[in-house]
Amino acid sequence: MTRKTQIDFSKKTISEAFFKLVQKYDFNKITISQIAAEAGISRATFYRHFDSLESIVEYTSDSFIQDGLDKLSELESPTLKDLIRWRLEIARDLRHLIDIEDHPDIKNILKTVSPERLQNFSHILDFSKPYKVTFNFAGFQAVVSQWAKNDYKESVDEMCDIIIELIAKN
Repeated sequence: MTRKTQIDFSKKTISEAFFKLVQKYDFNKITISQIAAEAGISRATFYRHFDSLESIVEYTSDSFIQDGLDKLSELESPTLKDLIRWRLEIARDLRHLIDIEDHPDIKNILKTVSPERLQNFSHILDFSKPYKVTFNFAGFQAVVSQWAKNDYKESVDEMCDIIIELIAKN
């Protein structure tokens, strides 16, 4: 195993342990010792990779986002529906983040899927109208939160259709 592969594996293991704990305990009550024990590592190993609970959320969010952006970039000409589907899949796959999204530090981290991050999809999103982009992103996040509250009953494709219809009305 290469050093980079080993580091990636350790970070992923720590991230998974953290999110197992988030499902059981309040975010503010989780300790580094609990995470280390759940991951089967020492506290020193934890601090070799992360400096806080928030940095685990940021790492996990960034990893999912980068994987998604890579997949989207592989498409010959991604559509708005492709972009929405990708974002909904992140929301569904990171559903445990919904439990902690109201924490102030986490709120800031979760804003990383922002118009600036999606500039390479400017052929899909009209960035010349910043208020509309901001409104659509905020509205999108509100719809995703409602979807989570409804326990993700609708499929990703059904939610894509709902969101595209809402955007079209703007």
